[in-house]
Amino acid sequence: MTETHQARQGDAPPGKARGLASIPSLTVSRGLLAVWVVLHHYWADIKILLPASQLFDPFIERGNLAVLGFFVLSGCVISYNYASWFPSWPISPSMYTRFMLQRLARIYPVHLATLLAVLVLVLFSRRAGVPMGDGRYSGIDFVWNLLMVHAWSPKQTMTWNFPSWSISAEWLVYLAFPFFAVLFHRWIRNSTQALVVGIFLLMATCIHMQFWAFSDFQAIKLVVPNFLIGMAIHHIGTRGALSRIPRILPDLLVVAVALSCFVPDLRISTFLLMVIPTGMILVLFRIGDSTTRFWRLAPLVYLGEISYSLYLTHAVVEKPLHKLVPVTAWAGRGMVRALEGLAIYVGVVGVAAWICYVVVERPLRIKLGGWLKRRAAPKPAI
Repeated sequence: MTETHQARQGDAPPGKARGLASIPSLTVSRGLLAVWVVLHHYWADIKILLPASQLFDPFIERGNLAVLGFFVLSGCVISYNYASWFPSWPISPSMYTRFMLQRLARIYPVHLATLLAVLVLVLFSRRAGVPMGDGRYSGIDFVWNLLMVHAWSPKQTMTWNFPSWSISAEWLVYLAFPFFAVLFHRWIRNSTQALVVGIFLLMATCIHMQFWAFSDFQAIKLVVPNFLIGMAIHHIGTRGALSRIPRILPDLLVVAVALSCFVPDLRISTFLLMVIPTGMILVLFRIGDSTTRFWRLAPLVYLGEISYSLYLTHAVVEKPLHKLVPVTAWAGRGMVRALEGLAIYVGVVGVAAWICYVVVERPLRIKLGGWLKRRAAPKPAI
């Protein structure tokens, strides 16, 4: 969810051209998934403003499944960038510490900033006598959120900045990633083996979603296998060549994802919405920059760049918006007024995400990343 696919010196990235500096299409896919999640959370407001939009109910209501795509993407990109750090046992303590600090520097500033923003809103609303009732805001839950362990409990509940449950779950797989990487290096010898492992994990996750979707430790049961599927995709893409893939295929898979939402049978629809996006990520990773122009459009690439900030800020913004400017103020007053209300909501959400990105995410990522690189640089000989 939080990573752009960057090439490392000494690694041959997948795709037609070796030495490819980045794969913009993976960044674009991250942005599209984030927008799908945001629409899912704001859909009730949109339907109040534009009742005719209910025709898209099947598509938007499946937006919760987009989060699974984040974990597949994360597993793929993290494996691409860091798997070579952990080639065998024993795991180097210094490399493990460096990896964890880099991941913490990447995800924690935005998480902390949005958590503190919710704290301010909660305290202010209580002071004003209109406490927020859309989640749990206890002190102990705040501490768990601060430590990013709030999704590790058997029963997942919505607390504080509720989308951050996925950040908590991803932090858990980051802690385990070096061990996963060693296992993959030891057991996966070629792309066929990686494909078999990926298919097995995908089918197991699909079965779990069909029959045990709301069992204990649900977040962990979803995040871990999808992250491992992403790691398998990385190994499929870099160990052995696949047959030539048509550059239009990712575009067709996007259309297939949308159409899958309208399949009447919910179980079949859920199955397709887990399989097709995974296949799309595999294809995008494999063909690199050999996609259609859609996957390199600058606005979409930028949307992917700020998608982490968008994902963690949209729920924070939603709380005061509902209190201060409820959509009912524009509903039933004509199309122009409805579009005006929609524009205000879109503008506030977009500006909040942009501010978070340029004030918190990007500068701290650069500063902390540079500091970690300097710490890891070899000391000059005396």
